Amino acid sequence: ILSTSTAIAQLGTGELDLMGPVPVQELDRLRKNPLLTVVSVPSPSITKLVPNLQRPAFQDKRVRQAMTYALDRESIIKQLFVGEARIVNTTIIGPDWMGTIPGLNDYAFNPDTAKQLLKEANWDASRKFAVSYVGGDPATDAYLAIVQQQLKDVGVGIDLQPSDTTEYTRRTTTASDFDLAIVAGGVYAQDPNVSAKYFESANFTPSGGNYSHYSNPKVDDLFKQGRTVGDQTQRKQIYTQIAQILNDETPWILLWSPNSIHAYNKRLVGFKAPGYATHEVWNAEEWSVTK
Repeated sequence: ILSTSTAIAQLGTGELDLMGPVPVQELDRLRKNPLLTVVSVPSPSITKLVPNLQRPAFQDKRVRQAMTYALDRESIIKQLFVGEARIVNTTIIGPDWMGTIPGLNDYAFNPDTAKQLLKEANWDASRKFAVSYVGGDPATDAYLAIVQQQLKDVGVGIDLQPSDTTEYTRRTTTASDFDLAIVAGGVYAQDPNVSAKYFESANFTPSGGNYSHYSNPKVDDLFKQGRTVGDQTQRKQIYTQIAQILNDETPWILLWSPNSIHAYNKRLVGFKAPGYATHEVWNAEEWSVTK
């Protein structure tokens, strides 16, 4: 496995034919290279700040709503991701037949609203909470520094707690021993029921993906209905209700869905960029290399 810097260098000289995902900071340089084609497509993944709802401090939805209002996601995407991501306010982001879900709060950046909600929730601004995440990625370090400051601005203090993958998994999944965690990835656009893995009561970690230990009997029942109904129109109505409930209750502070970006040598014919960034060989049987 090549380091990012080595891969970019070899891609630029023609020693490497394909790289993905490409760091957004390298896009301009790679796009200027006449040997290369750079392609960016929407991904099915979502980056989010997950609160552990077993912690009393995060059990009031007004606190979670306030934290979402406190973050200027649009500016972060523009400045750090050069526009290569989109804000999401639901994990139900596909497939196409779900369309645009009506009735969702867009949680546009509003520190005053955040402060008011925290006041209503009797928030103790003297407390601090740790954010667990896998260290070593400069892009993650950069946006978390902004997130930390913007939350501080409304009275939510967080400390950044990077770790290796093993310790991160222990905290977030095996032991559920964390305050907040950055969780990225997933194939949410594949089907609306993908979200059941993360929000049904039966899927608490460590056996499932419900990191936050969110539980709502109505949501549980709706997910069951969504899996048993065959009619697409009815499914859409059911998952729309789920999306609206989760959008209001904000079990996760949703950040964005990053684009999947790949760069490849123009001699590589047949490459099709995958939505899920690490699945670049999904159509490898269609590839060929010209001289």
